[in-house]
This record gives sequence, structure tokens and C-alpha cells, in this order.
Amino acid sequence: MPRDPLIGLVGKPSSGKSTTLNSFTTIDPQRAIGYLQIACACARYNLSDRCKPNYGACYGGTRSVPIELLDVAGLVPGAHEGKGLGNKFLDDLRHADALVHVVDVSGTTDAEGKVTRGYDPSQDIVWLRSEIVQWIQGNLIQKCTASVVARCLDRLALKEPLEKWSDETIEAVVNAFTDEKFPTVIALNKIDHPDADKNISKIAKQQDPKTLVLTSAVSEVFLRKLAKQGFIKYVEGSEFVDTRQDLIDMGDSDGGNLKEMDEKLTT
Repeated sequence: MPRDPLIGLVGKPSSGKSTTLNSFTTIDPQRAIGYLQIACACARYNLSDRCKPNYGACYGGTRSVPIELLDVAGLVPGAHEGKGLGNKFLDDLRHADALVHVVDVSGTTDAEGKVTRGYDPSQDIVWLRSEIVQWIQGNLIQKCTASVVARCLDRLALKEPLEKWSDETIEAVVNAFTDEKFPTVIALNKIDHPDADKNISKIAKQQDPKTLVLTSAVSEVFLRKLAKQGFIKYVEGSEFVDTRQDLIDMGDSDGGNLKEMDEKLTT
């Protein structure tokens, strides 16, 4: 029986991985459940009010499908050689079906996660990719399944016999394998920091925009706490937040039975 997909959260120490994990429903210190939002079939048949899925949840025709996330041990340049928590990183990574690279886009932590100012976070994307590629080239490719190898060779339209592969061909195969085995989304975290905008602009010019997501893990954690305490109406992962006054303005005289937010929470 196939297992549920596992998404690995990767990134250097202090990038915000643990806070990102805690913004989801945690199972243990390293694992959590996130939710992929898709259109539910009930909406096509106007049955949203009767939809009660056994797997995940449905809110107004939007289905929340649970996906497990794993906080992969923090790594530093040289992890494939065992530096930092390199060995733990490799052990965790091999279980993942896809990756979310959490990048500290504020530039307030260096490559090893130490506090600084003015660091270029685009470098984190480069060296983390390099670490994964070098690890695969040195270890994983000899253990990978035949189907994954076949897809990589098809991707490159490579017919040349293995014994004739040049160093350039090997590098191309490893990069294709990395893309096939570990499709990656880059989560630009800490966008609430004043230095984030310039770094986001630079990275957006270097990377495929479809792979970039802007995040503020600490803001998500805060929103969930406010919702749990009854101050706001907020569905995990939603783009919308409603306060008591918002609901009153929309015609709900009770304001959804939410608590009134004090001045400290509204500023």
C-alpha cells in the first residue's frame, strides 16, 4: 500500500524552519500536518453544506487535504561531507518526496545561521542546491530506483552508454535526478522584516517565479493563536481573516461570537 507523501522542510539553522513547522498542526517536534487547499467536488453539485469528508476537511467548497511535513535537520555548507548536522540531514532527506526550502529573506543570518546584517539570502539557494546535488552524486544515485533513473534519462533524452559518460554528462544526470526526486518550492520567510523587499526582488529575478512563495511563519503562528483564543475567524491557510467588527459589518449581529480585540491587538 503506498504511503502518504512526505514534504521535507530544509534550510540552514535559524531560517525559520521550526517556526514554519509550528505554524502547522504538529505531531511531534519534527513532524506536522499541513493542508493543501483544492476545489472540492461538492461545490460542483451544490452540496457543500452536506460535505463531511473522512480525510481532511471541507469549508464552503474548498477541500483541505492533509499532507505530512518533516523538519529536516539544519545544515550548513559542507553538509554532504558530514559538517554540521550533515549525516542527520542526509538520513532525513532520503525519506522526502518533495522539498520546501525555507530561506531567511531578511538577510539577518549568515550561511551558518549566525546573526548578522546585510547577508545575501540568494546564496543560500545556491549552496543548498549544491549540497543536495553533491550528496546525490556521491551517494544516493547508486541506490535510486530504476524508474527514477529512467525518468531522468528520458528528461535528458540521453542514449549514451553509462561507461562513456563524461563528467559533464554525470553532472547533468545528477541535476536531472535532483529535479525528479526532490521537486522544490522556495519559501521566502520573514517577509515582515524591513530588509526583506530588496532581497525578494533580487531572488525573483534569479529563480522561476512559480517556485517562490512569500511567507511569514511567525505571523501564521500568531493568527492561529488569535483564532484559537476566539479573537478572529481564520481557516488555516486561508487568505482571509475576519474580526468581530468585520462580521458585524457583513450582517452578523453577534459578530460570530468573537471576542472584541483591544487596542494592542489592532495596532
